[in-house]
Order: sequence, then C-alpha cells, then structure tokens
Amino acid sequence: MKLNTLLLLLVFPLFVKTQIREFKSYKPDTTEINALLKEYKEKYREIDDKYIQSFRILFNAFSLSKQANYKRGMIKSSYFLGEYFTAQSNPAKSIEYYYLSLQLAEKENDIKSISLALLGIGLVYYTQKDWSQAQKYFYTALKLNRKIHNLQGISTQQYLLGICASNLKQYSLSRKYLDSALQIKRDLKSEQGINECYMAIADLFKNTLHFDSSLYYYNKAFPYIKASREAIPLSIINCSFAEISYHRKDYNKALYYAIKAKELSASVAYKDASLNPNEILYKIYLAKGDYKNAFENIKEYYSIKDSILNRDVASRISSFQLNYEFEKQQNLQLRIQKNKEEQYNTELKSQERKRKAVSVVAGFCIVLIIVIGFAYRLVSKEKKASEDLLLNILPKETAAELKKFGRALPKNHPGVSIMFSDIENFTNIAEQLSPEDLVETLDFYFKEFDQIIMKYGIEKIKTIGDAYMCVAGLKGDRTPEVEAENIIHAALEMTELNQQSKEKFEEKFGLSLEFRIGIHSGSIISGVVGLKKYAYDIWGDAVNTAARMEQNSQAGRINISGNTFQLVKDKFHFERRGKIAVKNKGDVEMYFVGRDRV
Repeated sequence: MKLNTLLLLLVFPLFVKTQIREFKSYKPDTTEINALLKEYKEKYREIDDKYIQSFRILFNAFSLSKQANYKRGMIKSSYFLGEYFTAQSNPAKSIEYYYLSLQLAEKENDIKSISLALLGIGLVYYTQKDWSQAQKYFYTALKLNRKIHNLQGISTQQYLLGICASNLKQYSLSRKYLDSALQIKRDLKSEQGINECYMAIADLFKNTLHFDSSLYYYNKAFPYIKASREAIPLSIINCSFAEISYHRKDYNKALYYAIKAKELSASVAYKDASLNPNEILYKIYLAKGDYKNAFENIKEYYSIKDSILNRDVASRISSFQLNYEFEKQQNLQLRIQKNKEEQYNTELKSQERKRKAVSVVAGFCIVLIIVIGFAYRLVSKEKKASEDLLLNILPKETAAELKKFGRALPKNHPGVSIMFSDIENFTNIAEQLSPEDLVETLDFYFKEFDQIIMKYGIEKIKTIGDAYMCVAGLKGDRTPEVEAENIIHAALEMTELNQQSKEKFEEKFGLSLEFRIGIHSGSIISGVVGLKKYAYDIWGDAVNTAARMEQNSQAGRINISGNTFQLVKDKFHFERRGKIAVKNKGDVEMYFVGRDRV
C-alpha cells in the first residue's frame, strides 16, 4: 500500500512527541534516562549517519532502565527501539522490542503503553502487507484507546483500520472507519491528520475505480503535501495520479506522473518507496509497447517486493507471536495456581484460630503434614503438567532430546508431506461472529483436526489464526509414498468433517465455513527456536511450496503439487489443473484430489 511509508513518516513522530513529554514528570533518580530519551527525540528524524548515534542513545536508555529496575523507562525505551528498527526496515527486530514493551506494560497494567505496543506490532504486519493480522492488533488497540477516551489514539487506529479494510476489499467498513477518523481529526484541528484521511479516502475511491471522487480528495490533500516538500508523500500522490491516468488510457500523462513519482522515491532510503512507481511504470510501458522499459521496471519491482516480504522474516515474526502467546498462557496458569494456594492458606489460618489452646501443638503437626503432602502432590502434578505441555508443543523425540541434553539439534527430513489449511473468507466471517463464538468454532475444528492427524501419525506444527499446519514423515519410519497417502486421507477426512458440520453452523450462526487445503512433498529441516520458551518449527523450500498450494486451492478442495501426485497417483482419483504460475516458483503442476478413492 502506498500509504505505508507516509504512515511511518507522519504518524510515528506524533507518538514520539507524546511519549517523551510524559517522561518529564518522573522522579529525580530517572534524570539520566530521561535526558537520553530527550536527546533521541531531537535526533529521531535524522537520517543516514545519525542512525548509529540514535541506536546508541536508545540502547543506553534501555540498559540504564534495566539496571535501575525503572519499569516505565524499560517500557518506553523498548517501544522506541521497536520504532527505530521499523524505520530501519528491520521488522523481525522491531517486533521483538514491541513484544517486550507489551509484556512489560501488561505487568504494570499501563493501558496507554499497551495500546502503543499493539500499534507497533500491527504496523510491523502492516509493512509486511499482512492486512488481517495488522487489522487484529489495530482493533485491539482501538478498544483500549476507547476505554481511556484517548481521541488521538482512537482516530489513528480507525485510520489504520480503514486502510487495512480497503486492502482486504471490505470497502464499506473501510469508509466507515475513515469517515469517523476524519471527523475526530477535524475536532482535534489536526491538519496533518485531516490530510492523511483525505489521502486514505482518495485511495479507497481509486481502489473501487471511482476516479472523479478519488481525484477530489487527492486534490484536497495536495496543497498540504506540496507545502511539506517531503519526497515520499509527493511520490505517493504523483503515483496515484499516474494510476488514474493509466486507467483512463491517457498513457503520456500517466508516464509523466509515474516518472516524477519514481524520481522522488529514489531520493529517500526507504525500500518500498519505489515499489508502486515501478509497478505502474511497468503497466504504462507495456500499454505503450515499450517492452524493454516494461521489463526493467517489473524486474526492479519484484526485487524490492521480495526484499520486503521475506518469508524468513515472516517466520521470525510468527515465532515472536507464538512465544508471547505461550508465555501469556503460562503466566495465566501460574496466577490461577497462586490464587488457589492463597485461598487454601486463608482457609487453613481461619480454622487454626478456632482451635483450642490445648490442641495447638497437635494441630500444628497435622497442618504441617497436610502442607507437606500438598506440596509433594503439587510438585508432582506441576512436573507432569510441564512434561505434558512440552510434548504438546514438541515431537516426542525432540522433547526427550531437550530433557536429556538441554538442547536439540536441527534435523533433515528428506521424504515428508506438508499440509496447510485455512478458512475461505475468514476475515468477513470473524467480523460477523462474537469473539466467544469465533473461538468456539475454531476450537471445534482444530480439536477434530488434531484427532484426525493423530490417527495417521501426522505431526501438528502450529496454528496461527485460522491456519492449520501439519507434516507427515518426521519420524522417517515410513516410505514417502505411505506418508503422502496418509496425509491425503487425513485431508479428505477434514473436508468430510467440514461438510458434515456445515448445517450445524449455518443453523447456529447463519453462515458456513469452507476450508482450503494444500499439500506438497519434499525435504525440510526441523528444529527448536529460542533458548527459554521453545518453539518447534520446520523450514525449507517445500514448506513455501506447500503454502502456495493452499493459496492456489479452492474452498472445500484439496490442491496437491506434482511431487505429491507422483507418490500417490495410483491411490486416488485426481483432477489435473495443469501448470499454474506461483510466485518465486514459476509454473507448478497442480491437481485437485477427487471425492472418491481408487
């Protein structure tokens, strides 16, 4: 989305100013930390040769806050480090610090800082163009800002939610959010915020091909952007003019604006600034029959896009998310256990006070025995719970290796089959269900999926949102042909379950769920990520290809690659789809698995 870079330039400094102002009221023993953060504020918008100095200042502030056990300083400095790495186009590092700020803020019950950390995490997914995940974090931040009546935060979240909804083709929802954000910006008399909303609304109209309305809002924002003399906003609006001219087949005018947009984007350090100018230039040159220039621009476009949407980075981002959620669940269980212990001790003391003086010694002995027995049972129970939890997130062999040696080495698996499954049109479904109904629905399907894959000896890797990922063949005790056959049998049972459950969910919620499934066979590497909170995962080209199979599947269908087909071609009926273009893979042979087995 072209507004991505504009967002980083215009929205972040506003939040930095707000947060630095709050530090002025802290106690005298935080003076050195506050001075460092003030110095960072003055250098925040410096570029190139000031980046190292900015990082030094922030890291010193973070280190001093840890030494002084200064919670507020740790929350703010880790949040600013997340912003710093976002500006450096390092999403994996920025989300690490945002999650750290979120965890610290949650412990302090600092709602405003929690909302800011959620904003930062959402913006990382935003820069990766993962609109659904970004939407999830922005909406959670919006609810918190409404709780504390923070109008600035509410308008910013609605603005971002409007952009996400537009990219997800939820156009009516997008307009609702953007109109509300614009009204608040007008109430706050925020000239910058008003013009940001104009740009977003103009982009929404452009996406829906209402070009006259789009130009109306672009022209309302243009004087403000021109006066700012900022290269990226000027590049964005020129690129938008080029797109509209291209759609109207005025290719010479479109070329003029597109070249101007590319020249402006080339003057800044942000990678994605040149993304959209290159894309529209490719289309214009193609329409004009200038294939040489068209090829050069599309080649540059994919080079930039691949550097932004890096799958390894996406895996690291997902790893931080899973670690955070796992630790949060652990802490919840510990708090529940602590409350039970406190309740037990309170009741025990109440009974002790009622006893007669002559039974004090005997009563003490009895209580001591009870406490010792309780502690022994509690330790045994917690040990078993820890072991069960470890086996729930790691394969048995990997868990045993960790318990015995304290580490687990990465392993190669040459003959596995990987399955990805997710729900068609999940975002729209999620909007129509209450949080309780949504979780209940996902829980039903994923529990049933777990039972199905256990029957076939398939290993579940993880679930993220509505996505379910598993792999057959990690143990290596069966042939690749058997593993491929087993995972297809499991996929067929999943689709059958989905069909059988449709009527029930339609009666209950008035809508139905359809799963897309993709399968690919090949070689992978497995291992454990992290030092403390283990996260088991798999990597390799075969994982990427399996994900592409799911993305190219259809609702209620199982899409497999040519590799998998060669292993099971005599076991099932198939519908050949031919070769289909896949990003970074070229043309890949694909087949739908038939409803009937051979």
